[in-house]
Amino acid sequence: MFRYIFIVLILLSSCKDKTEEKIPEMTDSVSETDSLAGSESVQTGEMTSDTSITDPTIPDKPNSEIYEGIFITNLSTKTFRDCRYPDSVYWVSDDTKKLEGQYSKFFDEKSVYNSVYVKVKGKIENTENTGISENYPRTLRVSEVINMERKNQNNNCVPYDFWGIGPGNSWTLLISRYENLIELIVPGEKKTYYFFYNDPTEEEGLIIYKSHNLVQRYNIEIRLRKESCTDARSGKQYDYAIYVNVNGDKVYYGCAVKGK
Repeated sequence: MFRYIFIVLILLSSCKDKTEEKIPEMTDSVSETDSLAGSESVQTGEMTSDTSITDPTIPDKPNSEIYEGIFITNLSTKTFRDCRYPDSVYWVSDDTKKLEGQYSKFFDEKSVYNSVYVKVKGKIENTENTGISENYPRTLRVSEVINMERKNQNNNCVPYDFWGIGPGNSWTLLISRYENLIELIVPGEKKTYYFFYNDPTEEEGLIIYKSHNLVQRYNIEIRLRKESCTDARSGKQYDYAIYVNVNGDKVYYGCAVKGK
């Protein structure tokens, strides 16, 4: 009898020991795996965040971007007006040495008003020359010239009142209060006329602009009427007809687009 009880007690003790060994082993294994996985996840997230935002070992290297705008250069000026922000005007530093050469091909005579549309690659930086930085604190450093062309009603990003177009683009006229400019370009005559902007008057359905250039001794009168106008050469339709008279003896007829 005592022998039978003793055997039963040994068997119960053996099962208990195995159960106690097995449970902590499983618990430790799962706990350690979860802990490591959680630790890696947190650490990886923290490292990614620190590297991309606050890591002081990564220098600030701004990439070149594409800029579109209006470029003008003469003996004392070399500036760029950004199409995205027309009120922003930057000094230009041309690493390509190509801007002025291409620019000169568009104009037979130099003027402080001559400007072209350009598309370039570059980056904006602080202006180093203290004499220039007073007026232009930021500089566009050009690394590539992508495109350059005459301003027209489609590429000109500076606000304007009207854009006149002669038959087949035989002449163009810009009226811009924003630029304080009236500019008549006649490629066939190799001539460009510049005038300061004056507010228009209205008379019998006509919008009339008048101005004069004391230096060049030119007067200009422009008359616009809102009516359907078709370019005889291109067939394009416009909303305004335009008449331009320079010094009373040169007359130009065409169509016009009102600025937005």
